[in-house]
Amino acid sequence: MDIRETLSKAAEYLIEITDSPILEAELILAYSLEVDKYELITKSNRILTDKEFDHFWQLIKDRKSGKPVAYILERKEFFGLDFIVTKDVLIPRPETEILIELSIEYIEKHKAKSLLDLGTGSGCIPITLLYKTELEQARAVDISNEAIEIAQRNAKSLLPIQKQNRIGFQKGDILNYNDDTTYDLITSNPPYIPSKELADLPIDLSFEPRSALDGKEDGLTFYRYIAQILKKNMKKTGAAFLEIHSTLADQSMKIFNNDGLQSELYLDLAQKPRVIKVTFK
Repeated sequence: MDIRETLSKAAEYLIEITDSPILEAELILAYSLEVDKYELITKSNRILTDKEFDHFWQLIKDRKSGKPVAYILERKEFFGLDFIVTKDVLIPRPETEILIELSIEYIEKHKAKSLLDLGTGSGCIPITLLYKTELEQARAVDISNEAIEIAQRNAKSLLPIQKQNRIGFQKGDILNYNDDTTYDLITSNPPYIPSKELADLPIDLSFEPRSALDGKEDGLTFYRYIAQILKKNMKKTGAAFLEIHSTLADQSMKIFNNDGLQSELYLDLAQKPRVIKVTFK
């Protein structure tokens, strides 16, 4: 079977689970053959070997089972950068880019120099902010050793050499965080899905690490602890940008509208609540 026929067969097989079956088939085949999409087009009549077809079709079967394309390719583009992703980290999503945009604007306006990112996962937030701005120091914290390893690989592959020593990685738990340093900016995309909702999530989310999704009973547990971290580790002139569950905006903001803190809500491109900015009053 040649490339053209193989792609057609794969797209037909995937049509029930994706709105982009042709594109996904092309991406997976290019990855499987270790070529770019241009070569698929220019050599569309090339016959695949049995080994090549079998390898590709196993990846297509993985996709059919619901496995996200990003985990198959082990890559995901985020804010113009190509991040390594595995099953040990959440897949960076376009919705989080509003947090990046707000943070960049804040860093540039206030000449912020230091950043703390809580629950860093792939490192997409601190690495992107270091890449795009003149931050001098970033600390990226995650409870997972595997996530820290992926974030370190991303920092090495994406950051210019002169910026790679500006980021440090630390194993730490948001629910038991101990740090005496204060920061100009604190960011986090913590687990915020209420535990009772996890069973009803789309199938692709079932492949992502549960610990990065499970916001405990009401989805707000991590925010309560982050509020305490901000009081200790955010500079009095600093700010925090936190991603939130779109249906828990009011409850999330209430946590930060007390004890000297105040919050402000921002919507994403779909006009859904997505990020809150927290500062001292």
